[in-house]
Amino acid sequence: MVEKTLGLWPELVIRRVNIFNLGDQNMHVKIEGHPSFSSKFAGLGNAVYHAASGEAVSKKELMKDTAFFNGARVTKIRLHFGDFGGLGLKLVYFGLGILSCSVIVSNLKTKNIEEPMEKATRRVASLS
Repeated sequence: MVEKTLGLWPELVIRRVNIFNLGDQNMHVKIEGHPSFSSKFAGLGNAVYHAASGEAVSKKELMKDTAFFNGARVTKIRLHFGDFGGLGLKLVYFGLGILSCSVIVSNLKTKNIEEPMEKATRRVASLS
């Protein structure tokens, strides 16, 4: 069934294979995945097969049926993990993460230094 699904969509990267009702006459196999990075950025597809007969029960087309919610979710996940590019892009993401952490730390240091000075100036102003 996996070979049959890869025959339908050669650009499919299989993420999950679920088996429902194991050992029963009504056993089904669901194969889920996404397109390769070179063919489409965001998309999901799956095929459900009846295990006894091997016929396809339902299909969600890999390249056509991408709803807005699924596209937004996949885009968010790919941007978060940086898994749509190579090693260079992952290094750029890592550098930007370190840079954003240093900006936050420097802001906290500045706030902790200026806050006692403001309290001291208010104290002196109230004494005069």
